[in-house]
Amino acid sequence: MDFLSKLSMRTRIFAMFLPIVIVIGIVAVVWTRDRIVSMEQDLTAKIVESSANELGGWVENYLTLLNSLTTTPVIQSAELGAIGEFLAVYAKSLKAGEIESLLFADAKGNAIYHNGIKGNVSDRFYYKDLVANQSKQCLVSDPFLARSTGNVIVAIACVVKDRSNEIKGLVFASFNTAALSKIASEREITTATKSWLVDSAGVLFAHPNKDFILKMTLKNASSEYNYKDLSPQADDILGGRKTIARYTNAEGADRTIFFAKIKNTQGWLYAISMPTEHFYEVTNRLAQMLAVGFLTILVALWFSITALTKSLTKQIGKGVLELSHANKELLTASEQISASSISLAEGASTQASSVEQVSATIEESTAVNTQN
Repeated sequence: MDFLSKLSMRTRIFAMFLPIVIVIGIVAVVWTRDRIVSMEQDLTAKIVESSANELGGWVENYLTLLNSLTTTPVIQSAELGAIGEFLAVYAKSLKAGEIESLLFADAKGNAIYHNGIKGNVSDRFYYKDLVANQSKQCLVSDPFLARSTGNVIVAIACVVKDRSNEIKGLVFASFNTAALSKIASEREITTATKSWLVDSAGVLFAHPNKDFILKMTLKNASSEYNYKDLSPQADDILGGRKTIARYTNAEGADRTIFFAKIKNTQGWLYAISMPTEHFYEVTNRLAQMLAVGFLTILVALWFSITALTKSLTKQIGKGVLELSHANKELLTASEQISASSISLAEGASTQASSVEQVSATIEESTAVNTQN
């Protein structure tokens, strides 16, 4: 209190408003930052989801293609020789570099490839699922490494049934995932953005670092690749309970990654990883602008208080001056009244003396008359 009493009125008024302005400024900056970061992340999540749907469309196109093959008369015939000739011609009409192999296998697993090679696929997972177990109409496998080419491929297969719903065999195609990786990389938002493709088990089959492909998983990323804080979130990511995760990569960079499921697959994920600071660039600039704005308000408040205190001081000084003048007039009037009182008293004293003299004269006159 002693300290405050030593401050000028201007400083005390400014000190009273300063905490209010600071609190409002902090609340505004924090609220705005969180709101903008949330909006940017929501927008990024929608972009990732849209790209995942596009990748799912790529898979769907080939599912439709194979399904359409199952209804063609030559495939329905289950004659391997005729089908081999048909597949050789048909494969040439497909996009170069995407399909690695195209085959038909009959109900016993005897197969003919588009390049004329024959074999038996009854031990393959797609034959067991579609023909032996009759578990589904079509399947899309998780990516795996092709033994013949060394490329990362995905298998798509559909069962062939005749009009009486009897299984005649299956059609199968293996696709190079490089096409998917290319689509994914084209959807990167900034130069610092990295695209990932993850299969249903959490294994990466597309990543800017080729050494990670089919080796790094969401579950071993922290322990084997020094991607801190990512593996503990793996189960939630793969289970669809989490679509945004934050981690620190091997270089120590803080990054945020967004995941979206790719439709028509067993649970593949498309992911985009970007520097976390990307989401705070706008908010940091905005915070600087708000800081300048509130500083301007404080300066304006200081000058306003200065002008106000000067005006009040001037008015108070004028009032004090007027009061002093009135006091002087009152003192003058009091002096005049006092002087009049003194004069009146002196006059009364003189009159009393005159009365005494008259009284003495009368008494003398009365004594003389008595003597006579």
